[in-house]
Amino acid sequence: MGQLQEWAFGTHRIRSEPPDMLWATFRGPVSVEDSKQIVDIARATATGEPLYLVADLGVSSLSVAPRKYLAEHINPEWFRAIVFVGGGMAQKAVTKALMVALLFTGRTRFDTEFLHSLDDARAWIDAHRARTAQSAKGR
Repeated sequence: MGQLQEWAFGTHRIRSEPPDMLWATFRGPVSVEDSKQIVDIARATATGEPLYLVADLGVSSLSVAPRKYLAEHINPEWFRAIVFVGGGMAQKAVTKALMVALLFTGRTRFDTEFLHSLDDARAWIDAHRARTAQSAKGR
């Protein structure tokens, strides 16, 4: 993922930020077709080290069918961490359910965090990178 890329589908946007970040903005309902786009983008951009995904939930919703599609097709190995920004209690509950479903795949685990702003997300990722680098040096 060496170059900046941007995708738009419906009312949703995803953009890459080299070397290893995706910034997603979701507005309105996420359909199964949208979920397919999300999976395709994640698959295409996760070609080396795992990614950090920042998902700005805004005023969005994820019903059962798109959530099931994501749980069945997202590969946890694509991600180092996923940071969710914003969203109400219902969105957080649905998102947590999706993360639990991904953990039960038995594959690689990744960190998840719920924060209030995009600035908080960037700061959290910077700190996570520092912790990860420190852990790698300690091995």
